[in-house]
Formats: sequence, C-alpha cells, structure tokens
Amino acid sequence: MASEQASASASASASPEQASNRDGIDIVKALDILSMRAGDDHNHDHEHHGDCHEHVPDGGKTMGQSIDMTQTEEGAKAIIESMESQRQELAEARRKRGTEIQATLESLTVRELLASVMETQTARVATYREYDDGLKTILKTANLTSYPAICAKATASFSILSDSINVIQKVLEEKHHRKDLTNVVAALQKQEQEKLNVTAALHLEKIREQNELMQMTGDDRASNLLKEGVVSLGKRVATCAGAINELLEEIRYAMAEEE
Repeated sequence: MASEQASASASASASPEQASNRDGIDIVKALDILSMRAGDDHNHDHEHHGDCHEHVPDGGKTMGQSIDMTQTEEGAKAIIESMESQRQELAEARRKRGTEIQATLESLTVRELLASVMETQTARVATYREYDDGLKTILKTANLTSYPAICAKATASFSILSDSINVIQKVLEEKHHRKDLTNVVAALQKQEQEKLNVTAALHLEKIREQNELMQMTGDDRASNLLKEGVVSLGKRVATCAGAINELLEEIRYAMAEEE
C-alpha cells in the first residue's frame, strides 16, 4: 500500500503563463495559496474539507503577505531562475523519455499498468520525504543557499514520476479502452499536483516562520499568524493525502478484479 505522507515543496514568483499546466512544483500556485490565506486572516479557524482544490485562486496576481526569505526578494528569484533553467534543460529529455516509456508500457496488461501506478506512488512518497529532509536542514542551519538546488531536484524527480503515470493513463485509454481507470488515474494526477502546490506553500510558510523567530521582532500577532498558517496548510496537505489514498484504494480494487 502506497500511503501518502504530509510533505513539502517550495518556491517564489513567475508568470502564470510560465507556471501553468506543468508537472512538478508550481511557484505561482503556492503563492496563490498563501495569498488566499492572507485574505482569510479575519477567520483563522477556517478549515478545508474534502477535495483539497477548494478555494485556491488562479493566477498569482497578488501575494498578500510578503514572503521574506533572505530579507529581500533575491532568495525567491534565485529559486525561480534555477527551476526555470532546469525545466528548459529537461524539456527535450522528457519528450524523448515519454516515447521510450510508452514503448515499454504498451506491452503491459491492465493489472501490470495499475501495479506500475502503485510503484510510482511509493516513489513519490520517498521523494516527498527527501524534500522534507531538505527543508529541515534549511531550517536547522538557517542557510537558504542550497534551497534552489533542493527545489530543482524535487521538481525533476516529481516530473519523471508524473511522466510515467501520464503514459500509463494514455495506454489505459488508447490501447485497453478503460475509460473508467483512465478517469481514476487522471483524478490521482490532479490531486497529486494540488498536494504539491499546497506543500510548496507549507514550505514557504515554515521559512517565513523561521525568519520571524530569528528576527525577534516581538510582533506576537505576526508570529501567531505564521504558526496558524503552518497548522492550516498542514491540514490541507493531510486532506489532499486522504483524497489520494481513496483513489489508490480504487486502483487496488481494480487490480484485484483483473486477477
């Protein structure tokens, strides 16, 4: 069983055109989530239930509370530039890899394809864990210089895993004509992307909370808001994980039926 864990990912600001419709960490969406939370500060006990896509605005037009990563915006820009560079370098490799993956997966049975989805989910959990460990190191050392590389590595890993599942989805639909399973896998991908966006926001909120503690401004209101933000985002990650686990259970049932 590939259980989902509350985890994290990170970022800062790019244009909506650059960041939309991508696999991996979506900087703009993470900032949208924080902006949305800032707008709801009058209701700190607001919780999200069910589908973790609730109330997430599109765009990234405003940032709400400022994100202080290194006392300036340079830390945020460094993450964006590093990730954009890596995406461009990997674009052609991803297209080639997609063709190779499809050639391999087209020979698999429906049950084998579903088993591959489950194996990929296990790898996703491990990737989240590694990413969380990177954040823990950053918070412990208070040194953000390695954070862009951590973000870029996580994005590359998540993109590879997502590519594999996208191809499985395509083979299930085009070769096996299993629209029912295609829909489940598509829903899984959507929930995974949203979970990554929310955990990206959680990373940023934890960094902001750490900055506040280090600055010792004595602003209890700001400190409390950040603590509440970390708790709230953690709950949303857990909601996403619950939705993902329900979809994985559907896949396990489908695998049993294929035996």
